[in-house]
Amino acid sequence: MRNIFLMILIALCLAACNSDAPQPRHAKTDTTMAMPAGTAMVADANTPVDPVCEMPYDTSWTDITVYERDTVRFCSEACKKTFLARPGKYRKSKSI
Repeated sequence: MRNIFLMILIALCLAACNSDAPQPRHAKTDTTMAMPAGTAMVADANTPVDPVCEMPYDTSWTDITVYERDTVRFCSEACKKTFLARPGKYRKSKSI
């Protein structure tokens, strides 16, 4: 019985020691952020927006395309794909 108790105690100590070890960093796979319920982003009339989801422009956006000699920026690859599928539908919105 003492041996079992001692083995459990050692296992717990080892687990506690390893919990301080740095965890591996995983590559960021999703560029969208969830908004808390009831929160809305409001852009003024001069702020450029993503033409698909109308999210206010952020300098970290890297998804871009050129459509009718205009550079259009997107908050995510999903918005870019949606735009490219039906660009005429989204050109009404103010883009960057």
